Amino acid sequence: MFYNSIFLLIIASQIIFSQNFWQKTSFPSGTVNNSVYSMLSVNNIVFAGTFTMGIYKTYDNGNSWVLSGLESQWIKDLKKDNNNNLYALSTGSNFGSCLFKSTDNGSNWTRIWERQGGFNCLYIDPNNNIYIGLQFFDGQGGVFKS
Repeated sequence: MFYNSIFLLIIASQIIFSQNFWQKTSFPSGTVNNSVYSMLSVNNIVFAGTFTMGIYKTYDNGNSWVLSGLESQWIKDLKKDNNNNLYALSTGSNFGSCLFKSTDNGSNWTRIWERQGGFNCLYIDPNNNIYIGLQFFDGQGGVFKS
């Protein structure tokens, strides 16, 4: 009896966990430009940072996506601070590497720091200090802090 129960449990768990629960959203795709490099969720809005297509956002769990700005920017990282301000770290065709900030859920973006060297990653600590990791460029790399 004991072995029959274990056998049924193993079979049931394999059936449950072998199901395909992943489904594609309506996110625009079809070219390398639509590659997604970063994602962030704030106030039930999901943001997706792309390679040279800017930032898209969805209000309805991925059923529809709208452009949220920073077109032609490669969005490498997205973060938020304790006040729900959004930050986008980018390398773009219009600028060098930039840090952008939005105070209105991504409707508008303001460039707050720009460098020629490549930005790689972004971290915001619990005190809202901003850290940016740079790739080696022109003799400099490392981590910068606001």
